[in-house]
Amino acid sequence: MTTRRQSLLRVLTYGVCMNYDPMDGVAHAARIARKGALGAAKDEYIEAIRIGLASDVDLQKLYVLNHSDAISRAFLRAVEAALVAEPPA
Repeated sequence: MTTRRQSLLRVLTYGVCMNYDPMDGVAHAARIARKGALGAAKDEYIEAIRIGLASDVDLQKLYVLNHSDAISRAFLRAVEAALVAEPPA
């Protein structure tokens, strides 16, 4: 996975570090992607999520998360679903 994609995933998972229940941060992470943090379009975030989920990288280690890789993946799947469910701008 490229450094750029890792950076995009870190931006999305930052809030997870502070949440007891990471799923509470899904809407916030989707909002970050929609606003184009790091100059990335929503589609670039979706692509980074999909590549991250397909990889064997321990996503928990991208940003020292207090949650397991499985929970990090579930969080990213939920963010992806939120982004894909939105109508195009």
